[in-house]
Amino acid sequence: MEAQDTRNIGDYGMIGEVEESEAREIINWSKKFLKAAEKYLSQAF
Repeated sequence: MEAQDTRNIGDYGMIGEVEESEAREIINWSKKFLKAAEKYLSQAF
């Protein structure tokens, strides 16, 4: 949810700006999430 909110701020800029450090944190979290999903799916199927 937080990443989606940040994306909306970045895309539409209605509330403010997204700090670079915040964007990097979300990117890192996303990479970890994708690795976990890939691992799960490779084991599940």
